[in-house]
Amino acid sequence: MNQQSIVISHTSTDAAYAKALAAELRALGLKSFTAAGARSVAKMEKIREALTAAEWFVVLVSDRSLWSPWINFEFGAALGQGKRVLPVYLSAAAKRRSLHQFRHLKGVSVANSPPADAARKIARVIMSRDGDLRAQKRAS
Repeated sequence: MNQQSIVISHTSTDAAYAKALAAELRALGLKSFTAAGARSVAKMEKIREALTAAEWFVVLVSDRSLWSPWINFEFGAALGQGKRVLPVYLSAAAKRRSLHQFRHLKGVSVANSPPADAARKIARVIMSRDGDLRAQKRAS
């Protein structure tokens, strides 16, 4: 299987969780990128490059991310590029209040889960969907 590439979108308040999640995903064999830290021009270019190269866009949905202009901007860019999008709900409350654009997407709930558990759930979804897509390509 090709190594899947993932961009993790998150707010600054979720940065520590996002960094730990990215490390756990890498340990599972998935290439992951998170842009933790200040938003500089150089950082924005790295985000753009990572998003262009990625197959998957994982958005960490928390109470704060629901109102984040950056999350919405990155989400729109991912949709515009035809990326596969996976919302990851960090709390039950965030899932209930999630923005309309996330509701039509099948997401993963990881409320109160450590990053290692969340990474395993995310990896299962990504690997199963990748396998389904490869099987469809072989059949056509």
